[in-house]
Amino acid sequence: MKNNILLLSFLLFAGLHAGAQTNAEEAAVKAVIARETESYFAANLEQWSATRTHTENSLNIGHESGSAGITRGWKQELADAAWVKEFPDGIKISVERTNWNIRVSGNVAWATYDQALSIPQFGVKNRRTTEIRCLEKTGGQWTITVLTYTATQKFDTPEELEAIKKVLRDETQAYLDADTAKWSAQHLQDENETLVWNNADGTFGYTVGWASISVDMATDFSKRGKYTDKLSIDNFKFTVRGNLAFVMYDQMLTASDGKISKSREHRVLVWQNGQWKIQAVMAYLNPEAGKK
Repeated sequence: MKNNILLLSFLLFAGLHAGAQTNAEEAAVKAVIARETESYFAANLEQWSATRTHTENSLNIGHESGSAGITRGWKQELADAAWVKEFPDGIKISVERTNWNIRVSGNVAWATYDQALSIPQFGVKNRRTTEIRCLEKTGGQWTITVLTYTATQKFDTPEELEAIKKVLRDETQAYLDADTAKWSAQHLQDENETLVWNNADGTFGYTVGWASISVDMATDFSKRGKYTDKLSIDNFKFTVRGNLAFVMYDQMLTASDGKISKSREHRVLVWQNGQWKIQAVMAYLNPEAGKK
């Protein structure tokens, strides 16, 4: 009987000890994962490097809707991280991690969790992803060997479609108001940006590249000043695929003298840093629609 009690006591102690060890390891894994993200955005590459496994077999894999990116090997991962040096004071973030699932087996750990990341400086709010980390323990320290994320945020929700509509309204109203700053803020502003339009006389025009577009629009705004036309847009048709949106809609401008101009408008928008930005404008004027 005495031997049985001693055996039971030993097993109970061993179980409690193993449970405590597991909890400690899980806490250590969580701490490394948090430190990796925080030091990265703090532009502290020395501390960030200490959280990663320096091996040619390391992987970073990102899954966006309709696309994926892969970085293989520590040297390339370090090179890709160099951009944060442009922000010597770091980039402020807030992170919420939920739904943790951690497995530890010897010197290997596997963790999954959901993350909501906000970066106010870049206009990113609650960017939602499901994250996976594979870690190795060397010299008593956990380091991340494989990092993957899958974007779970949906862009075709009613809220996002309303956000797109707001960008379109704000952009056109800023055009009417000759407000260069507000008009520019709705655009992606890259070398591929394109404006295409037709004219009432049957001709058409186009401009490619933000360098040319920004100069042309600023010149036009300064020459003509503000338009007083009343804007109306409706009959929206959306196609949203991941971080790209194609929108068609009808636009009507009513001048102070009652003259009406109608057009069919097309826009291509890109989700960038938590905001929808216009990359392409196609405006098709209906020259037969002008009337009082």
